[in-house]
Amino acid sequence: MSEKNDPFKTIGLASAMFDIMTQDDDEANVKYRARFYKTNPLLDFPDDWDDLPIEVKKRRLDALDKVALDKGVSNE
Repeated sequence: MSEKNDPFKTIGLASAMFDIMTQDDDEANVKYRARFYKTNPLLDFPDDWDDLPIEVKKRRLDALDKVALDKGVSNE
């Protein structure tokens, strides 16, 4: 698939944009960013996603953004 038609990259861009727009509200940040990724049928969120702490959700979404935007992921 060409980079111009990569839906994962499009979702990553939208998520990164919402990360900036909602940086003062962690709950909204996670809610809206996850909503974008959940539209991709190839991604499967864990059954206990709603029970995870906000910090864990945000870290996982940040990792998805890095992969989607071809920035790589560190294991920090």
